[in-house]
Amino acid sequence: MSKSIKKLSTRKSTKKVSRNYSPETIVKLWVKSGGRCEFTGCNEYLLIDNLSLHESNLSNVAHIVGLKGARSKDLLPMEERNNVENLMLVCKKHHGIIDDRKWIVAYPKEKLLQMKRAHEDRILRLTEMKPGEKTFTICFKAKVAGEVVQIPFDQIESAVYPRYPMEKKPLEIDLTSLPDVEDESTWIIGRKMISEALSKYYFPGVESGSINHVSIFGLAPIPLLMFLGNQLSNKVTTDLYQRHRNPEEWAWKTDGNTINYKTHLLRSGKDKSKVALILSLSGSISIKDLTEDIKNCYTVYEITLDGITPNTDYLRKKDDLESFKVAYQKLLGKIKLNHSTDEILLFPAVPAPIAILCGRELLKKAHPLIKIYDLNKKKGGFSYIFSIN
Repeated sequence: MSKSIKKLSTRKSTKKVSRNYSPETIVKLWVKSGGRCEFTGCNEYLLIDNLSLHESNLSNVAHIVGLKGARSKDLLPMEERNNVENLMLVCKKHHGIIDDRKWIVAYPKEKLLQMKRAHEDRILRLTEMKPGEKTFTICFKAKVAGEVVQIPFDQIESAVYPRYPMEKKPLEIDLTSLPDVEDESTWIIGRKMISEALSKYYFPGVESGSINHVSIFGLAPIPLLMFLGNQLSNKVTTDLYQRHRNPEEWAWKTDGNTINYKTHLLRSGKDKSKVALILSLSGSISIKDLTEDIKNCYTVYEITLDGITPNTDYLRKKDDLESFKVAYQKLLGKIKLNHSTDEILLFPAVPAPIAILCGRELLKKAHPLIKIYDLNKKKGGFSYIFSIN
């Protein structure tokens, strides 16, 4: 009896250290990895030899928690170590690095698990993408308060998912070389550069039908963002994105409270043809901040946040952008109905995507000219910049 128990124990011990992967496990690993090395930065395709181009299985299966040796010292039960959750599909070179004792400190269990998750998540995202879900990406950047914020391409990919960029590089409208002095020449050059970039790369694609969806990432002075929005075509669906902080990313959030907007009539002017609009969203603008002639003569409306103080971080969800669009369109319609005016003076304190939306939602035949004012601290108040529409 004792010999039988000893024999059974020996067989069990042998099984523990055996690389017995089920066919199902190997299939799962190949599918999850996309047939590519899961070691971060490699991504080698493991079904074709790069030199001869012959089809061959070049894959190695690496254990994250090992069956024996230095990587085996872990609480993971031995019978679970051949499960797909503990395996990585890798090339021969990186299998050697994973198994080499001297690299264990640099690539501990947690690091390898992170590599596996990131790689397999990326493969899943890419394979979920369907034909027709391409998007033409535009990055518009300029100095804001003397600073330039970069827009990493991986953050763009994450934000537009499940869509995917048409090109590996977005259309960049880069005004960061312009002087950090918002004078007349800066505004003129900025508008010219925007128009030229759109005319060269954007409009031909829209007209030919090769561009049928657009995603825009912008960080620039508000007047230029509004000008960009006003130049965009209404023929294609366009998504706008907001830069979020902590952590820094551009994907719209799905949690948090819903934002509501409210519209005020701050002042009724004697001349109904004189109308001004304040947008107090990312910051508060008081009627006292306007020039004397506007305070005394104009009817002044305001769109602001309902129940919360205007702040730079309020815009988190795409639905909140859509809600502003509705409030903005309603107010433009109300102004058109109640005021015989061919222009509106606009005083905006808004996030970048709302600035773009404000320009894009203007219809040339339906809405009046928008005269954009911007806060210039050097001049001590708001000043007229240029008009759109």
